[in-house]
Amino acid sequence: MGVKRNQAATGRRNTPTTLSAALFFTAAMMVIWTSSIAQGQPPSPFETDRRTVAIDAGHGGKDLGGRGTAGTVEKKVCLALARQLTHLMEPTYHIVLTRSDDYDIALQERTAIANHNRAALFISIHMAASYLHSTNGICIYYYQPAGRSPSDPVDGESATAWSHIQMAHLTASRELAMKLKSALAMLPGQPTAKIMQAPLVVLQGADMPAVAIEAGYLTHPSTEKALNSPEFQTAIARAIAKGIDLYLAATP
Repeated sequence: MGVKRNQAATGRRNTPTTLSAALFFTAAMMVIWTSSIAQGQPPSPFETDRRTVAIDAGHGGKDLGGRGTAGTVEKKVCLALARQLTHLMEPTYHIVLTRSDDYDIALQERTAIANHNRAALFISIHMAASYLHSTNGICIYYYQPAGRSPSDPVDGESATAWSHIQMAHLTASRELAMKLKSALAMLPGQPTAKIMQAPLVVLQGADMPAVAIEAGYLTHPSTEKALNSPEFQTAIARAIAKGIDLYLAATP
């Protein structure tokens, strides 16, 4: 009887000790979590208040894109700019890259990634090219379906086909393009920035405001040289980030 009584007493003593240890561990984890927030460390993975922005680096893999007179290929500059944008914007936004390295990805899959991640915006980065090496400037495109007439519906009026879901966001995409234009026009040398519409496949399936930016002409010798400079890449990335900030600040 004495042995049984001692074992029961030991069991009673272990229960509160185990409970106390569990409570202490929980309290310690709460202190660590609170401390990390106070010190500006990355937020909890369960935090969802940051807006998601999808950044698409054009081309990749066997798809080189355009080529400059000195041999610079478009896919390389696009990826460098996408990475710069991610570095600049990640503290404020959750950035989703459609490609993070040198590989090809289908155009429809790029917007599918943005849709799957419920991105607030889709930004596709490209470079321009021309047979006239003196051509220079920046072009910002938003979607227009091929063969569209002025009487066609805009902004969701019977625009139900998934392949043209971007039709529901034309006004917002145009506004995004305007914010980006104002920011990019402040780059050194104040390059000409134009807003245009085109039936771009990479935009048509995006279920959010979406634009494609041709951030310079690789076929313009001085622009090609500048686009290979990390400093100029950073300047472009900052301008794009500024345009995104301006748009989202005005969007509930």
